[in-house]
Amino acid sequence: MDGDASTMLADILTVGNYPAGSSFFADASLTATAGGQAEFLQIVLSLNLSDGFDSTCDIDTFGQNSCSTAVTLQDGPIVAFGLNLLGGAGATCDFIGCASGSNLTGSGKILVIQVIDSRGNPVKGATISSASGYQYPTRFASTTALTANPNPSTQGQPVKFRATVASFGRAGYPTGRVIFKDSTTGKMFSVALNNIGVATLTTSILPVGSHSITATYGGDVWSAPSQASIVQVVN
Repeated sequence: MDGDASTMLADILTVGNYPAGSSFFADASLTATAGGQAEFLQIVLSLNLSDGFDSTCDIDTFGQNSCSTAVTLQDGPIVAFGLNLLGGAGATCDFIGCASGSNLTGSGKILVIQVIDSRGNPVKGATISSASGYQYPTRFASTTALTANPNPSTQGQPVKFRATVASFGRAGYPTGRVIFKDSTTGKMFSVALNNIGVATLTTSILPVGSHSITATYGGDVWSAPSQASIVQVVN
């Protein structure tokens, strides 16, 4: 490890109620800008503090990046969870992530922690408690963007609503359904996301007036819910 590294054990996590063959999964992100020295974030998982590092993931490029790692839960429920930030001489870390130091331009944070089975799926009923008391996210945050075309429209004209759901850091696109609701008329439509996280609804039944349209993503086992709203004007 680099001699200029600023390293701190971020937390101790106790994992319980998991079946044999389960793993502890962690994902973190680093945002670093060119010109700074925040070039390397390393997540460290260890089942025993005296045994050294059992699993790591690294980020070594500028911009916004994420990486994940997992360690098999077979030697006991105590997990050491660490963030190592290399190359930032004045870097500091706490239970949530890393903050700027004298030679650091950027920051890191934990995106999600989970207990997963041998197929990589979250284990229902597994518990994770932290010595720090910090509540780590168990699902990735998601964002929903909503567009309408055309807007404004005329009565009887088809309007296409498009909801795009993104969830930074996770493997693959979000799955599940989006509920489109016209708060003006109370009508609702449920549409499944396609394989790139997009749900579309085309309708020509909107009456004349302004319509508050909301697209609500209900989430899945990896991504949390989110929503977006627009105003559709029908002439």
